Amino acid sequence: RAEQYAAKQKRQQEYAEKELYRQLKVAKQEAEEAHIAFTTNIMIPPTLPIENEDMCIILGNLLDNAVEACERITDDSIRKFINVEILFRKAFLVISITNSFNGEYHMSGARYESTKTGETFCGIGLSNVSTVVEKYEGDMKISHEEHTFTVSIMLALEKEGIA
Repeated sequence: RAEQYAAKQKRQQEYAEKELYRQLKVAKQEAEEAHIAFTTNIMIPPTLPIENEDMCIILGNLLDNAVEACERITDDSIRKFINVEILFRKAFLVISITNSFNGEYHMSGARYESTKTGETFCGIGLSNVSTVVEKYEGDMKISHEEHTFTVSIMLALEKEGIA
C-alpha cells in the first residue's frame, strides 16, 4: 500500500509539473499573438509538492491578468511585456510575475481591485490566488510602479501535511 500511495503521489506531482509548463506555453502563445514580450526563468525540481488545482489557480489567474493588462495598453511608448519567474528556494516555491500595464488601477483600502468593466465574474482571480497562498501558509505581495505591475508569491511547501 505504501508503494502504491508513493507511486500515485509521484504521478500527481509529475502531472502538476506538466500542467505548469502547459499553462506557460498557452500564455506565451497568447502573449506573442498580442505582440507582448514574454520571458521566463523557471528553476524547479522535477516534482513539486503542490496540488495541480492549486498551481492552475495561481498561474491561470496571474497569467490571464498579466496578458489582459498588457492588452489594455494603448500608448505605443509603453513596452508590453510579461516576465515569469518560478524558483524553488529551500522550502519555498517562489512565483513572481511582472508585467507592464497602462498605469490605471483601483484599490479598496490596501487591496487591488479589478479595472475590468461589464464582466460578471471580474475581480475574483486574486482572491482565489490568495486562498491558495493561505493554504500553503505562504505570502503574496502585490506592487506597482508607473507602468509595471508585480505579483510575488512565496509558498511554504515543506510544512507538515503539505510536502
